Amino acid sequence: MTWKLKPDEEHWLEEYRQELRRQYPGVIEDLVVFDCQDSKIPSARGVLNVVVVIKGSSDRDQSLIDLSGLGDRLAKSEEVNPIIRVYTAAEWQRRRQHNSLPFQGDGNSVWERDVIADIPGEEWSLPPWARPDSWRLRLNPDEKQWLADYRQALREQYPEVVKDLAVFAGHEGRWHTRRDAVNVVVTIKSTANRRQLAKDLSHLGYQLAGVSDAMPFIGVYTVAEWRQLQREDNLPYTGKGISVWPPQS
Repeated sequence: MTWKLKPDEEHWLEEYRQELRRQYPGVIEDLVVFDCQDSKIPSARGVLNVVVVIKGSSDRDQSLIDLSGLGDRLAKSEEVNPIIRVYTAAEWQRRRQHNSLPFQGDGNSVWERDVIADIPGEEWSLPPWARPDSWRLRLNPDEKQWLADYRQALREQYPEVVKDLAVFAGHEGRWHTRRDAVNVVVTIKSTANRRQLAKDLSHLGYQLAGVSDAMPFIGVYTVAEWRQLQREDNLPYTGKGISVWPPQS
């Protein structure tokens, strides 16, 4: 840092950084601090200018309220007056390119880059604004663990067979589904032995569920069947589902 923060500011900044990492894993792209002298907008010298860059948001206003509110609550016990601005990564890059930020210079990044944890992980319990639609399932710990175990078993035992593994929220079911179940669809590449494959893949999932409290409902379709049902709007689900299958390299 080109300037020295006060002890209270350093303590607040470290607390804020830790809480961001704990409460919003995988959401924060960067945390940048600017000297008050770099501000294009006049501000008191006692102000600590902070920018939080987030990887994505479905509710821009709510993310600002939540992240600013968190910083303000932590500042109540310190002699710190932070002004927190929140930008998506796209906004941040665009504003930097057009020199339209309220600051001069690049500021000082105090964030260590991290990656979103694979399921089961804390990202499933993030607040709605911090989740893309694909994290709306709200699975409980047993369901998360079952899903992770089932996916791993499919990857190990049927790596050349499975095309996709999609999960549907309980409220998206139309018929022959259970609202209290983990509704899963396995899409397979091959049409050979389709009936036996469907039986084997379903049995594998139900076997894994037998040692947990998860209650899966598993459907197996070929790629052609799945596409045909989508065109005809004849799927047992109303949504598009959430793919939790790793893309092919």
